[in-house]
Amino acid sequence: MKQLNIFLILLFTILNSYKSKSQCPANASFNSNGLTVNFYNTSYHFNSSSWNFGDGNTSNATNPTHTYTNPGNYYVTLEISYTSQTLYGPFTSWCTIGGNITVSNPANIYGCTDSTATNYNTNANIDDGSCTYLPITCDTITGIYMTDIIHDRATFNWNDMNIGSCVVDKIRIRYSDDAGTTYNTKTINGLDTSKRILNLSPATQYIYDFKIWYQDGTIENWHAGGAFTTLPICNNVNNITATPLSATSTKFCWTAPNSTYSFVRLKYREDIPGSSFSNIGGMGVVFPELCKTKNGLNPETNYRAIWKTWCDPSGGPYRAAQWDGPVLWSQPSISRIEEKKGINELNIYPNPSRNIFNISFKSEDTQNINVRVVNIVGEVVYTEKLDQFVGEYNKAIELTNYTKGIYFLKITTKNRQTNTKLILQ
Repeated sequence: MKQLNIFLILLFTILNSYKSKSQCPANASFNSNGLTVNFYNTSYHFNSSSWNFGDGNTSNATNPTHTYTNPGNYYVTLEISYTSQTLYGPFTSWCTIGGNITVSNPANIYGCTDSTATNYNTNANIDDGSCTYLPITCDTITGIYMTDIIHDRATFNWNDMNIGSCVVDKIRIRYSDDAGTTYNTKTINGLDTSKRILNLSPATQYIYDFKIWYQDGTIENWHAGGAFTTLPICNNVNNITATPLSATSTKFCWTAPNSTYSFVRLKYREDIPGSSFSNIGGMGVVFPELCKTKNGLNPETNYRAIWKTWCDPSGGPYRAAQWDGPVLWSQPSISRIEEKKGINELNIYPNPSRNIFNISFKSEDTQNINVRVVNIVGEVVYTEKLDQFVGEYNKAIELTNYTKGIYFLKITTKNRQTNTKLILQ
């Protein structure tokens, strides 16, 4: 323990400007370890301490520890307050002592400086290469968890087992869908920490375990067993229908499958070779919506539509296996038959239809009109004579009992005949 050179810096300051004749009771000492110094207030009588370490740093602790940035000589002071008794009662006084100290870089202490070693030396500041460690055991695989499980795939994940001298050569996963009677296996290189398995069966429980080989010859046999279950198959929606609402718009409706799904994507094109598909309803119609109207279609045009269901709201591979369809339909015409006896606004919907075709037109003048439906070989399957007809005509013609195929609507007046194709699905 080194004793500070004690000397009075400032006379007491006393309440009511009374100057005490008593001596300053301040006293201090220190010890150092390199640039770190422990200071001690050894005054026999004091109320408070205020240290100034001579490098711009201070402390109000009684026994502070201070580490200097650089070696050298520093002038350190300690100011204390204390209470003294006088003829006039107790007074609080202050006095300060100070002295020079010299600090230097710590002495070289050799030893193990690695805190993970078994012989770590807290006092050493130079590592001498003497560190010793517990032997490292190349261990079984840890941290296994599953991600991205859907109907036909799943991803295994695990911790990086390359630790210190334990360098992984390879890892093998085996998995079984029959409780371990038979297995499939996948082998992974030692640097990987995940593996995606494809071609799994939907709605099936799998069990699995791992085996690992290290380059030092260590082999950890089958271990880290677990189980997971794949999701059910993502089924397509059913019973898509296309019902024209006008010459330029059609409403598509469908039935939801028994299993849950997220959205259905519909695509359509003209029913001619080489035409390209476009989406109906953007990137998908979200469940529970079961209908979607497509506008901007061309009158008297044949179309086809296909569809596919997704069971993941973000898209991705959890979806139906294929595009279903097609559903075929024809946009109705809005005909203005300019003739002497004016027939106009011929409208047919739905077309195609499964059973009923709604026919409407207007006759602006009184005239005889013959309405017929014939099959592809010319046989009449429906006929109606309108004598001296004028006004709006509306008729639901039912073809439920007829063979599915192509028919023709023929409207005949004195001056003209129109032919429009009907498709019975």
